[in-house]
Amino acid sequence: MKKMALFTLIGLCLLALPVRAGISLLHEFVGGTADGRHPYGSLILSGSTLYGMTTDDGVIFKMEKNGTGYTMLHKFAGGVSDGYEPYGSLILSGSTLYGMTSRGGDSDLGTIFKIETDGTGFTLLHEFAGGSADGRNPVGSLILSGSTLYGVTSGGDVETGKIFKIQTDGTDFTLLHAFTGGLDGTVYTTTTLVLSDSTLYGMTNSGGDSGMGTIFKIQTDGTGFDLLHEFAGGAADGVNPYGSLIISGSTLYGMTSDDGDIGNGTIFKIETDGTGFSLLHDFSSGASDGRTPVGSLLLSGSDLYGMAQYGGSSDAGIIFKIATNGVGFNLLHSFTGGVDDGGNPFGSLIISESTLYGMTYGGGDSGDGVVFSLPVAEMTSKDDFLASWDGQGVYYRNSDTAAWVKLATPATLIAAGDLDNDAIDDVIGIWPGQGGVWVKYSASGSWALLSSTARHIASGDMNGDGKPELLGTWDGQGVYWRNNTTGAWTKLATPATLITSGDLDNDGTDDLIGIWPSQGGVWVKYSQSGAWAKLSTTAVDIAAGDMNGDGRDDLLATWDGQGVYYRNSIGGAWVKMATPATQVTAGDLDGDGTDDVIGIWPSQAGVWVKYSQTGAWAKLSTTAVDIAAGRMRAAGSASLAEPGATVTGSVGDWGPDEGAEALDFSANAPGGMSFICPDGENMEPRESGDALRVPGPGDLGFQCQEQKNLVPGSEINKEANGKEQWEQK
Repeated sequence: MKKMALFTLIGLCLLALPVRAGISLLHEFVGGTADGRHPYGSLILSGSTLYGMTTDDGVIFKMEKNGTGYTMLHKFAGGVSDGYEPYGSLILSGSTLYGMTSRGGDSDLGTIFKIETDGTGFTLLHEFAGGSADGRNPVGSLILSGSTLYGVTSGGDVETGKIFKIQTDGTDFTLLHAFTGGLDGTVYTTTTLVLSDSTLYGMTNSGGDSGMGTIFKIQTDGTGFDLLHEFAGGAADGVNPYGSLIISGSTLYGMTSDDGDIGNGTIFKIETDGTGFSLLHDFSSGASDGRTPVGSLLLSGSDLYGMAQYGGSSDAGIIFKIATNGVGFNLLHSFTGGVDDGGNPFGSLIISESTLYGMTYGGGDSGDGVVFSLPVAEMTSKDDFLASWDGQGVYYRNSDTAAWVKLATPATLIAAGDLDNDAIDDVIGIWPGQGGVWVKYSASGSWALLSSTARHIASGDMNGDGKPELLGTWDGQGVYWRNNTTGAWTKLATPATLITSGDLDNDGTDDLIGIWPSQGGVWVKYSQSGAWAKLSTTAVDIAAGDMNGDGRDDLLATWDGQGVYYRNSIGGAWVKMATPATQVTAGDLDGDGTDDVIGIWPSQAGVWVKYSQTGAWAKLSTTAVDIAAGRMRAAGSASLAEPGATVTGSVGDWGPDEGAEALDFSANAPGGMSFICPDGENMEPRESGDALRVPGPGDLGFQCQEQKNLVPGSEINKEANGKEQWEQK
């Protein structure tokens, strides 16, 4: 499944010491005919490949995340047939990149272009001409919804900026709003719009009551323009935003380049209806803080990540993180400039596999900017395998350690989704003996009844708020989704036999996918338009995930007598992945950015995963009742019991002569677990220091082996304190 971006601080914060270890320079720009220099924008990622642009000696480039394979895809030449000086970032749809330049084209007032990821097919989609019917000099980035691109042009001596839309084939260029300056606002910045449902949100650098900038919203058809906030400066407000907003649920987050207590810029939040504006952080500069942020924020879990252009130990800019509630401001890196570091970042960060990637305007051997990476150890990007076994329970398998954790008693159907928006997926399941569909929230462990027993369940972001919702089908009633905030149910379709969800059209909201035998197959109902499309004949089981690393969900299905296939959402081509399975799901178990095929193959005696990049197979467990995948643990949580947790027993409990005895981690694992040590094994720690292999469902208890590790770095030791205690070290 595509990872939703859960795109989603008031007063003085305790600052952590600057951290410089771990940053790597992946590329140092040198300019000239074969390279660019001075990037203003940000990177984008597809699979393991980074794409970006530079402004001076302007180029479009790609490279691998490990720093290899740097390739210049296009060198901007200006003139009537090309663009020049791109300030924003690229966006990707399928194998096509889209972007804008601030200059070039017939009037030298900027362009919109597209180019394939292999460097072919560079085409100008629009050449800005200025005047009342067009914009000029765009310095931001585009966004894409379906086949429509949206963007903002900059102001200048004679214009104050415009909002526009255009189709990806270059047709139907339409102005949605022309800023008038004054109270309305003026765009001089690299601002980019954000989209939620049919509403666009953005910022202007000036205008409003105080002439210091605004936050606005407008419908995608150009109606309903409204100012949500007019920046006023001072200690309680910001001034002159240069970056863009991000959205999580009903909350917008952003930064201003100036003002706050000391006048060095702010981080703020505001609700999408214009209420609740508050400052989360006032930048103070100096060695332990930044100043003048001109990029945008990145949301991962409950943390915001960003960069400031100046500040830090060398006043060359910083990388920081802060929680969405304003606590825990932490300086992750102080740029030093010079040959061994970047300096003065203008753009924003992206994240992949617990690593931040970005660019700086300066630094590196030539002082022309760098591409860098910075690992963030406390983050995780891997899904975990989740399954239910009759007579045993619902477990998840830690993808880092292969340790199993019990979450609940056996369920008949399961799904995973972050219903409470805490960055950890919650277990959703059907327990008929308990009267319906329940959720066990990951952080608190509390249970909540969501509905009566359904025929089938799934989870997905059905309303574009950045959070998954419960999706279910009920015989005789239909397919519904449940709003997490209000508890209201919305009907999407007549009853289906199986359902799943995925963003097949890449519009930021998941689409309903299901099997309707009466309609002859697998259908999708697209979330934004409500249009239906038939995807295939009736399948045995269905799922959705990004199966080819293009950042877009694809249909995954299994058919008796044919096999497991995925359907590329771009073009509709089918790709065979395996022989027929009885059940399938998708999840990124190895954290490589592409979902893996997980399925039940009874003929192979269990649940297997086929890793997407390598094609390698691995057995995960014995055959289960139902399977799913999700991020089931907090970042860095790697074991059954937290380090230092103890389990108490007596000497007799552990002697092999006593037979099979229970090792109970119930104080440390959700729901409690008892693991059985079989007869005939040496479990006397005083004899050998033997440890335990973590079992999977189908393995009846711990298997005792001649090795030291319960999980990597852990041992079972005897405490010499008068009673038997076994501590994970």
